[in-house]
Amino acid sequence: MFAKRVSEESLSTSSISSHAWNERGNEVAFASSTKCAAVCSAEGDECAFWPKKHSLAEHDQKVLCVDWAPRTNLIVTGSEDRTAYVWRNSGSKWTPSLVHLGSAVNRAILCCRWSPQENKFAVGTGSNMVCVCYFEEEQNWWVSKLTEAHQSSVTCVAWCPGSNSVLATGSTDSTVRLLSVHLNRIDGGRAPAKFGTQLAVIQAGSWVNGLSWSPDSSLLAFAAQDSSLTILSVSADFSCSPSIRIPTKLLPFRAVAFPNPSVILAAGFDCCVYAFVRGVTWGLRGKLRQSRRGSSSSSSSRLRPSSASSPLIRGSSAALAGSDGG
Repeated sequence: MFAKRVSEESLSTSSISSHAWNERGNEVAFASSTKCAAVCSAEGDECAFWPKKHSLAEHDQKVLCVDWAPRTNLIVTGSEDRTAYVWRNSGSKWTPSLVHLGSAVNRAILCCRWSPQENKFAVGTGSNMVCVCYFEEEQNWWVSKLTEAHQSSVTCVAWCPGSNSVLATGSTDSTVRLLSVHLNRIDGGRAPAKFGTQLAVIQAGSWVNGLSWSPDSSLLAFAAQDSSLTILSVSADFSCSPSIRIPTKLLPFRAVAFPNPSVILAAGFDCCVYAFVRGVTWGLRGKLRQSRRGSSSSSSSRLRPSSASSPLIRGSSAALAGSDGG
């Protein structure tokens, strides 16, 4: 079915809403405005070909989000059909397991992310809720615990890199919130606060499209629909100091990512990646440009596992999934 090779320019005939890489960076899973997600693998010289190897077909409506846990090699997908599935690879195929989200989730699954320890994941929903999902060994299925932290759809979630118990969420209620999502049976140890406690609430001024933590957990950046980028300093107790807001005259950003604590990448409806750099203060440095080494190699250099597997690029690539504005 997928024997035909396709170049990176024709992975999908429709917009890609979300994508995620495997640990090695030689496979990518993506959602593209259909009810099936796809997994493609690198082939050929300079990884010029990315044939589809698997179709993750279990949802009844359009798949909106996908995330790949690199170490445990599990994929989670969320859909307009109000369901989420965890996919496990058994060699020749990916096997789905339905996640029990509960009847309170009566709107689409808009975003999903694995936790740093990859033993649970969070999904944001159109029903104002965040679901923290984990595997119940005794019952042999995926279950969830809900928190209704927002007053409107939860559009993006990001785990604190230094904590398996703190989650940042963004919403169309124009707020960013830091939540305690500690689960005693999964995380053990001391919780930062009771499950669902709001550790911080930040007014964004417009609905929030994307957010990301710095690698050292000291900064949190988010992009809003008013074309601004905001950077917060986060202390050890997860309180936030006054923010730095950078307005732009660009079209709104859809996603942000930290390659390192001094650089933020942002992409969105302009269909370009922009760099914000910290000097004396944060500022927009400019647009990232594609370097061309010749017409034969310029296109194949856009999508390469050698680049994606590096810590700098791979993390940014995952966070910038869905930044095409489709």
